[in-house]
Amino acid sequence: ATLQVFIEALQKIGLQLEDLSILLEVDTLEGAKRYTMAGIGITILPSICVSTSDNVKVFTIQDLSLPRQFYAVYRRNKVFTPGVERLIDFVVKEWQNHAPSILRQRSN
Repeated sequence: ATLQVFIEALQKIGLQLEDLSILLEVDTLEGAKRYTMAGIGITILPSICVSTSDNVKVFTIQDLSLPRQFYAVYRRNKVFTPGVERLIDFVVKEWQNHAPSILRQRSN
């Protein structure tokens, strides 16, 4: 999913994946970060994956937007504590206030 989002973002700024010199692809964000930290190329990661203790240089790619979807997942028929119920209610209300078209419940 991350690769497809990246390809779409490149297309929006007039580039194709083939325009880049990709020599290696890895399956995990942590793997990509470790290769980069070892001096083997560069990578594109969500900012949350990089900490100040990592020995890397971080920069923003101007005009490149990589929107992502996140899901809240929990076991069906799970009984929650009152605190967890309040947290779920808070998150749902915040999303409804800021992005009502994004929030939707899945029944799968």
